[in-house]
Amino acid sequence: MRYIRNVSTIVLWAVLIISAVIAALFYFGGVVPETQRIVFDQSQPTFTGLFIDWVLLIVCISVILVLSISIHKMAKDYRNGVKRTVVSFAFMFGILFLLIVTWLLGSGSFWYRIADMWLYTVCFLSIAALLLVLFFSFRRLMCKRKG
Repeated sequence: MRYIRNVSTIVLWAVLIISAVIAALFYFGGVVPETQRIVFDQSQPTFTGLFIDWVLLIVCISVILVLSISIHKMAKDYRNGVKRTVVSFAFMFGILFLLIVTWLLGSGSFWYRIADMWLYTVCFLSIAALLLVLFFSFRRLMCKRKG
């Protein structure tokens, strides 16, 4: 267990340092000359591509890790009981269904759809979390009154 903690600490610090260096390059690394800009009347940082690639890499690695850990957990839960596995699959397919629906609700080009998908998903999950907190608080309050 200590080995896992040491490795995760080292990886965390490495990602933070690399992110800080890339952010510094993005903010302080200069701007693209006017002749090479995408939008001529706006300044464009030189290291925009590096910054976007780094963010995409971190997101992809995070998604792969979350999916692999979820699959590993479901396989482990399957040995302990089928009911836990079914519940895990139901939640995973529910999130997948939510992402598909919010993707379809998005408008415009690819990147606008992705932004809309994440915004709608965050809003939906935030509202769901708030409603669950209120429901369980109310339920606990009602149980105290009965008992």
